[in-house]
Amino acid sequence: MGTAIVTIIVLFAALAFGLLHGTNSTLPDPSTVTTPQVIGSGLKFDYIVVIVMENKDRCPKIIVSCGGSASWMSSLAAGSFAASDSGELTNDKFTGLHPSLGNYLSLSSGTNFGCQGYDGGPQSNNCTNIAWQGTSIVNSIVAAGGTWKAYMEDKPTTPTDDCATGVSDSARYVVRHNPFEYLNSIRNTPSMCSRVVAAGHNATVLVSDLASTNTASNFMWLTPNNCHSMHDTGCGGTDAPGGVPGGDAFLKLVVGQIVNTTVFQNNRAAVFITFDEDSSSGPTPQSVYTVWASKASGIVKDAASVTSQFNHFSFVATIEQNWALSPITVATSGATPMFEAFD
Repeated sequence: MGTAIVTIIVLFAALAFGLLHGTNSTLPDPSTVTTPQVIGSGLKFDYIVVIVMENKDRCPKIIVSCGGSASWMSSLAAGSFAASDSGELTNDKFTGLHPSLGNYLSLSSGTNFGCQGYDGGPQSNNCTNIAWQGTSIVNSIVAAGGTWKAYMEDKPTTPTDDCATGVSDSARYVVRHNPFEYLNSIRNTPSMCSRVVAAGHNATVLVSDLASTNTASNFMWLTPNNCHSMHDTGCGGTDAPGGVPGGDAFLKLVVGQIVNTTVFQNNRAAVFITFDEDSSSGPTPQSVYTVWASKASGIVKDAASVTSQFNHFSFVATIEQNWALSPITVATSGATPMFEAFD
């Protein structure tokens, strides 16, 4: 009998012995085999709209009872907005970073990729080159069978309304407030790049998409322009006056429309509003305004005032645990989700 034939017989005998006796078989134990998850009903919500505002402390900038001037946002935090249930996380410390970019990356990717103190565009220094090879929560959502879309107010729309036109600042749109531009897996994947679109003035495109579950996504992100986000003041024109009054009026209009859409009226949908960072550059981070709201009863605790400490990684952990997604970073795996704000 040839050597090759003997070898084959020995190999098959060893495999058979392993299958019968469980000794060192390379075949997987059926109990450990998993199939790809298809995103379905979330633990707390099935749809979410994320709105990120700019550079304001909770106190004394926003909440009226502690010196702030945002009257509508204060009423939303207190659960006094009749159109929805809403509650506030009063001790959200963002990430303690300045300026914007590291916070936007942390909110979307669960890490700042080393971009502390840096606000440049994609692939413009070492940390943004690291981010270019990174991933984000939307990658996880898509891998699990879910959908997402990011809406950028005042983002250019020519020649195409996708992320290819969002790489540079334009008027009141700035790329550092669009974290999805910083990832190669989004920028150079057409099916992902097409999900980063212009929001329309006062987020009209987002509101329109919420008219049906056929056009709404599971995860929707809104970056207002630099006037509506409170970043700039004295804006003039249709964005007047900017700053806290302008941002407060913007949210009153847009959130009021969002919670009255078909998707929010008939589904488990939530709005999450937060700020990228506080208004100081000091070493001790101040709490930023962070609120959850929902049209449907039994989702968000109305008038909740949650004092536990959270940060931007807590938000990503909330998304991951809501849809049973694997943590994308060590920071999100160790973060406490924001479920105290929910029924």
